[in-house]
Amino acid sequence: MPIDPSPQHRYSTRSKGPAEKPAPYKDGRTWVNTTISKSLKRLKKAIFHASLTIKQKNKFGVYTNMTVRQAIDKYGDKARKAVTDELQQLIKLKVLKFVKAHEIDPIVLKSRLPSKTFVKIKFDAAGLFEKIKARLVGGGHKQKRYLYSESETSSPTISLVGLYIVALIAADEGRTVITADVAGAYLRAFMKRLVLIEINKEESDILVELYPELEEYLDSRGKLTAECLKALYGLIESGRLWFELLSSTLIANGYVQNQYEPCIFNKWHEDEQVQSTIGIYVDDIIVTCKNADIAEAIITSLESEFDELTITRGKIHKFTGMIFDFTESRKLKITMKKSIDEILKRNNVTSTAVTPSTEELFQIDETSPYLDKTMKEKFHSEVASISYVVKRIKPECLPVTSFLMTRVHNSTEQDWQKLERLLSYVNGTKEIPLCLEMGNNPVEIVANIDSSHATHGDLSMIQNGRATGPTSRHINIRFFWLNDRVANGEVTMRYVPTEEMTSDHRMIMQLPGVFEYISRRILIIPIAQHIQLCI
Repeated sequence: MPIDPSPQHRYSTRSKGPAEKPAPYKDGRTWVNTTISKSLKRLKKAIFHASLTIKQKNKFGVYTNMTVRQAIDKYGDKARKAVTDELQQLIKLKVLKFVKAHEIDPIVLKSRLPSKTFVKIKFDAAGLFEKIKARLVGGGHKQKRYLYSESETSSPTISLVGLYIVALIAADEGRTVITADVAGAYLRAFMKRLVLIEINKEESDILVELYPELEEYLDSRGKLTAECLKALYGLIESGRLWFELLSSTLIANGYVQNQYEPCIFNKWHEDEQVQSTIGIYVDDIIVTCKNADIAEAIITSLESEFDELTITRGKIHKFTGMIFDFTESRKLKITMKKSIDEILKRNNVTSTAVTPSTEELFQIDETSPYLDKTMKEKFHSEVASISYVVKRIKPECLPVTSFLMTRVHNSTEQDWQKLERLLSYVNGTKEIPLCLEMGNNPVEIVANIDSSHATHGDLSMIQNGRATGPTSRHINIRFFWLNDRVANGEVTMRYVPTEEMTSDHRMIMQLPGVFEYISRRILIIPIAQHIQLCI
């Protein structure tokens, strides 16, 4: 029996009889008014986009999700060239194997994934058009994750601490540092499973125009079907496959993977009596070695393996959004001026402050009005943006961002004022880098602990300054464990005045001059001599 093509058919539960009207949702909504609500949301979004400047559109990603047709209609040959370059790269690297859809088993064909070419319009700092980039990605959101183990879809990246240690050792030993970016990194790794993708008509037309022999692979809708021979961007296993390829290449060349940091690889060169180290962050690679010839040989080897590398040499390197400055002997200076300037300009910050917050940071005014939806979203976005910077180069601001992150779902005007105070401090200190240097003593962990006794009212459980009673067994275990460490000399306990405790953020804000003193200790303290843990 032929299927009724009318819109009402989707609501029918039987093949015979008239179609029933859609039942309302549990909360009283119907399909009709829900559709109207979605249309209104799209209209509001379009009005919001129309009100943005070119730079804001670039920042908020309004242009980043343009389709091929939209990009070509708006930017003409420049957009078409960007898409053509991306498709030609896929053919050059033999990423796709085109197949005839009607010859594929229907069950297998049903698992075919959609694909989309994302066109990104990039603008310079002045908001002027710079270039257009295109990337074809597979619809990984349609893949069946339950068919994969976690190890097949997760890929590690070098941790922030690991990256700092690699760079700091290089600075301390005066190593040659070279950074590189592998172009189209994922497209170098081979697939392990059968994955089919469907290529949209616009991209299919361009491919057939470039390679006429592909016309026979078009289906009745004018679309191409292809098997992914290599790890296409967007597929859930692509990141892992690339990491396995790169790590296996390094191991085959004699490098040993760090057991604690899987993205750090070391090799001892016996003849030269030096060590080389390689750190990996997806497709960004940092190479360090005291012997410059060995460092160059490593880069040459990577170039021969992966063809296209963007290489940076010298004393200043940009890596994962940070600027690493090795100019000063045995010191590493890290800045993020571009990221900070973008945040400050976006929020029109011109004022400065001597501290990132006042002593009222942790006080919540219950009478302060809640932010409206737009400002609440902006508050959430800006707190996340500044937290990214603070985590990397401004550790003295961590208590502030940690608190503000707890307020993103219930943000008030008071919280916005606290954010403004933090941004004012960042504006006044944006030229101050995070300075790291290696100490000569063994690593010493310093924990600041503010003792507190008899604060719960039940004084019957406190005897001779120690907790007693049936629920205090865990306290006794900790006490005797720590007492043994002190007796063995593994732990040293000493009294520290409150103004020297880096963890007491509220007291630091109240005492004049203390914050500046503590900030210097945190920012310029030798990292291998003292690792501050605030408890």
